[in-house]
This record gives sequence, structure tokens and C-alpha cells, in this order.
Amino acid sequence: MLKKIFTSVVFGLIIMQLNICAAMLTPNEIYLGGLTYGSKINEMKKIHGEPDAIFFGVEGYETCEYADGAKITYDKISGQIKSIVVTEKNFDWAGHNGLVVGMNIDEWLKNNPAPDEVKVGNNKTVYLYFHYKADPVIHETFRNYGLFIVFNNNSGKITQLRIYGDTDFASFEESFDSVMTEMTK
Repeated sequence: MLKKIFTSVVFGLIIMQLNICAAMLTPNEIYLGGLTYGSKINEMKKIHGEPDAIFFGVEGYETCEYADGAKITYDKISGQIKSIVVTEKNFDWAGHNGLVVGMNIDEWLKNNPAPDEVKVGNNKTVYLYFHYKADPVIHETFRNYGLFIVFNNNSGKITQLRIYGDTDFASFEESFDSVMTEMTK
């Protein structure tokens, strides 16, 4: 019974915000740990130091892993970050308005725009997408990117944060999904 009530409250808040709040996250608000889609790998190392491990995925991409629960995939040629995934609570990898893994989604949504898209997965998982459509004249190397928040519908706690983008994403997404499968085992 409590689970049904909680589910109703969460979706009520999301729908209410979708109706009330037309604002979007701006590019300056879509970041984790001071980095965003398109940041350079050198910036990551400057802010967070050398990664604890490096994995080779799809041709042309590498994924750096930090012991504190962050994985960053970047293009080896351009050095641009293509995704950031955070699965553990760590304030070094915080996002806009103190967004961190482990916080309650309702608290964060109170002071932030409503998501552009909401999907409900199996195992009581809810996915919130915040998209940003970049101007192709200004951002010629990528067009769209955003923030992806995963939370557990039972507890309301955020379990994963992800920055994603659409450049080279057809081949990259397969590799990324395999990384995500490994992370959740």
C-alpha cells in the first residue's frame, strides 16, 4: 500500500512540474563533477586526477573508471568526453544544485525544471531525461546532449546520474550498454 502511495506521489510531482514549469536546464546546468558532454579528457584529469582504470571499448573510444563510482567515456582522437556515469554518492561528482547519487529525487525536483521525458523501467526504476538541443553552428562537433537521472520508485533515491550525447552514438551506445550492464552486476 505504501509503495502505491509513494508511486502516486512521485508521479504526481513529476506531472505537476511538467505542467507548471516550462523551463529547461541550460548547458551550464548539465554537468557532473565540473565536466559535461564535450569537455576534454585533460580537464577531467586536472579536476579529478588520473583514473584508476582504463577500458577499451568500441574502436576509437576509451572508458576511464574512478574508484569513487564514476566512469567517463571519451573519443581518443578528439579527447572529448562522450558520457559521464556516476553510480555512487560522491560530492566530487555532484551536478547542478547539489545533484548526487543517493539524494531524494523529490528534493532535487523542487528547485529544478521538470524533465523533458519520463520513462518507467522494470524493477521499479524511473528514468528522467533532461535534453539540450545545441545550436549546430556554435557546436559543430555535437548537437544534442543531456542529463539522465535514474531513481528507485520505492525509495525515491537517485541510483545513477549520466551525461549523454548523440555524436557517434549509434556505435557508441552498444559499447556503453555493455559497460552499464557490467556496472549493475
